[in-house]
Amino acid sequence: MAQQGPIGINTTRYQVGLMQIRVTPTSAANTAQSGEILTSSNSIGSLANTAITFEDAILEHESGFPQLTDAVIRVGRSASIKCTFDELTRQNIALALGQNPSSYTNLSGTVPIGDLSGVNYVRVEGVITYPDGTITTAVIFPRALATIDGDLSFSKDGFASASITFKANISSSDNASGNVVWNNNPLGIMRFN
Repeated sequence: MAQQGPIGINTTRYQVGLMQIRVTPTSAANTAQSGEILTSSNSIGSLANTAITFEDAILEHESGFPQLTDAVIRVGRSASIKCTFDELTRQNIALALGQNPSSYTNLSGTVPIGDLSGVNYVRVEGVITYPDGTITTAVIFPRALATIDGDLSFSKDGFASASITFKANISSSDNASGNVVWNNNPLGIMRFN
């Protein structure tokens, strides 16, 4: 008997595990690059979980009685990567609190908690490696804002962790910090290799 229902078509594309999150401060030079440019040395380290979120903002129009939707228009889109990191380093905490992570490379020292003096955009590349070790998918946000997401959690039964969200920001030449290479993909891309 032939197999029924949804069956695997391309089994080389089954993903197991987490993506590696690579981060560096945004610069004109790296915003001009449309492919993966970061390496494992830019990784924020061990992660407990990762997720990519795409969200559309829509405007619905209703007419008649009873009111029925007669038109739906997409008016916006957002994209973000959320992860929970296990390595509570000074650099990762600074990144989560919106600081420039390259200013906090030493393991010891302080991180300002209430400093909202400026926005520090980062380039984020989430790299997913498939079980064969050669196929990858990369999510690239050339300009993203990192925000801490909730608590720094400590537990007697597990490792301490914190969640961070990288929200993609416009990277096209419509933005003074953007570049023409992103004009067709203003928030970034998802590249399948």
